[in-house]
Amino acid sequence: MTAYIVCLIDVTDPDGYSKYVELAGPAVQKNGGRFLARGSEVEALEGACRPGRVVIAAFDDMEAARRSYRSPEYQRARTYRIGAASFQAILVSGS
Repeated sequence: MTAYIVCLIDVTDPDGYSKYVELAGPAVQKNGGRFLARGSEVEALEGACRPGRVVIAAFDDMEAARRSYRSPEYQRARTYRIGAASFQAILVSGS
């Protein structure tokens, strides 16, 4: 069953975050992920959720998504994101 990693992001240090983006995209793709959305045009339809960016990546299943997140390539990219953005991520199974 397809699984999705959904990230809500508010960038606080654009220079540091750009290094994360440079490394994270290829790391996700190398580990089987496909980006469905990577955008900063976000509109809240209900509630107080107003992130600056939303990223959605699809994977073949929950375990593939976990492997991608835990991969050395992604964890290296993640070090550049820490301190450069407020970041929330969830893993959700698809239907």
